[in-house]
Amino acid sequence: PTITPLSPPPSSISPPNNNYNNHSPPHTPLSPSFSPASPTFSLSPSSSIISPPTSPILSPPTSPLTSPTSLPLSPVMSPVLSPRAGGEETEREGGKKRRKGRSKWICMEGEQPSRGTILASNFLSAYLSDLVANYTIAQSTVLFEFLELSNVVRVIEECSREQLQLLLRKHVDINGLVQGVMSPLHIAVYLDKVSAVRMLCDCGAFIDIRDVSLDTPLHLACRHGLERIVRELVMMGANLEATNNKNQTPFFLACEYGHKEIVNFLMKKGVSTVVLDNDKRTAISVATSEGQHGVVLSIAEHREPQDWEDDASFRYQDGSTLLHMAASMGLPDLFSLLLENLSLDINTQSHFGVTALHHAARKGVKKVVDLMLEDPSIDPSLCDSLGRTPLFLAVMEGHLDVVKSLLPVTNLSIKTQKEGEGVLLAAVNAGYPEIVREIIQTNPNMIKEEKNKDGGDPLTVAIQKGDLEVVRVLVEGSESGWWGQGKNPLYLAVLIGDEEILKILLNKIEEENNNNNSNN
Repeated sequence: PTITPLSPPPSSISPPNNNYNNHSPPHTPLSPSFSPASPTFSLSPSSSIISPPTSPILSPPTSPLTSPTSLPLSPVMSPVLSPRAGGEETEREGGKKRRKGRSKWICMEGEQPSRGTILASNFLSAYLSDLVANYTIAQSTVLFEFLELSNVVRVIEECSREQLQLLLRKHVDINGLVQGVMSPLHIAVYLDKVSAVRMLCDCGAFIDIRDVSLDTPLHLACRHGLERIVRELVMMGANLEATNNKNQTPFFLACEYGHKEIVNFLMKKGVSTVVLDNDKRTAISVATSEGQHGVVLSIAEHREPQDWEDDASFRYQDGSTLLHMAASMGLPDLFSLLLENLSLDINTQSHFGVTALHHAARKGVKKVVDLMLEDPSIDPSLCDSLGRTPLFLAVMEGHLDVVKSLLPVTNLSIKTQKEGEGVLLAAVNAGYPEIVREIIQTNPNMIKEEKNKDGGDPLTVAIQKGDLEVVRVLVEGSESGWWGQGKNPLYLAVLIGDEEILKILLNKIEEENNNNNSNN
C-alpha cells in the first residue's frame, strides 16, 4: 500500500524561513528517487519573477511519543504504515485483508485505530516532518540559486531592463556567479544576446568578470565563434590579453577552434600572437594540431620573423615538431610555410625515430614528399624505431606515386627489425602488384636477394599466399635459373595444388627454353 504520512500537530509548525542567502552552499541534493513535498513558487503579477517559497517549513513535534492522543485520527482511513515482519495475513468480509500478529501498525477501512497504531503514526509523522524540514533547510540555497538562474536566463532572453532591475532588487548579484559557475554577463554571451550584453554592462556588470574557469566573457565568445559579441565586447573595452586558468587568451581559443574571422579581427586590434598556455602550447601549434590551417596562414601574414621562436622550439608529447604535424595532415601550403619560417632541421626525429618524411609518405601526400626531397639536407633512408624507412611505409599503404618518388633516393637494402622484411617483401605481403613491378624495375636482383627471417624469397612468399597477380609480376621479372637455390617454386605450387600458379611457372620455363633454342 502507498505510504501516506499523517499531518503533524499544530504545535510542530514553525514560521517560514525566508532568509535563503544565509545558508552555507553547496549542499548535495538527495537521491532523485526521494521526492518530498516541493515548496510552491508564486509569480509576481507585474513582473512574472519567480518568488522564493513561502510555504512553512515543518519541524518535528516536541515529544510525539509522550502524547499519543494528541494526533487526531479518522475512523475511516487508508493504511498509514506497512505491517512489521512476522505478521500473518487473513481474509476479512468483503475481500478486505488485514494483518495479525506483532503490533498492528496498519488501520484498515472501517477499523478504529489502536494505541499502538497511534504511537506508530505519531512516530512516522515526526520522522517525516524532521526529514522534510532538514531537507528544505539544506536545499534552500540550491533552490534559490535555481530560481536565480531561471530568472537571469529568462530576463536575458527577453532583454528586459525593467525585469533585470527588479531582479537586482531581489538581491541577485549582477557580478556574482550563478550556481557558482558563470555570471549573468557570461550567460548573455553564451546565448548570443548582443542587446542583453549592452544592458548588463549598463547596469554595472564587469566587462572582464571571470567565471569558475577564469574565462572572461570575451573568452567565451571567442571559443564559440560569436563574432558580433566579440566586436561588442572589444568596443566596450574588454581586455584582449586576459588569461584563464590554463593561461589561454581569447585569441588562443579563437585559434584553437578555427574561428578565422575572429582571429583576423583580434590581430587587427593589436593582440599578441605569441602566447604559451600551461602546456607550453602556442597558438600556431594548437591550430596546426586541430587542423585549422587557414588560421595558421592568417597568423603567418601578421608575424615578424622573431615571433616564430616559441613555435620552432615547441615539441608535442612524442617529441614531434610542427613540421611533423603539418606533414601528417597532408597540407603542402602549411608545410611550406612552416618549413620557411621555423628554421627547423628537416630530419628531426620524434622519440620514436619518426621524421616528417615518414608522416608524408605514410599519408601518401606526394606534394609534401617532393617538397622535402628538394631540400639537399634530407635523408630519406632514416628509420623509425621499428626499422621502417619512409619508402617502406609508402609501400605498406599502397601509395604508388610516393613510392616512385622515394625509390631512386632510398637505400633498398634496409630491412625492418621485427619481420626482417625489405620493401619488396612488404609489397608482396601487402598484395600490391604494381608496386612490386616498380621495385623490380628499379632493382631486378631484389627478387632473389631479398629474404625474410625464415629464408623465404618474394616469389615463394607470393606462391604461399596464392596471390596470382603478384606471382605473375615476379615471374615476368625473373629468370627460372635461380629457382632451385631455395624452395623450388614448382615443387611448392604442386604441393599446395594451385594449378593457375603452376601454369604460370611452366609457361615461363617453356618461354626461356624456346629463347635458348632460337639463340642456338
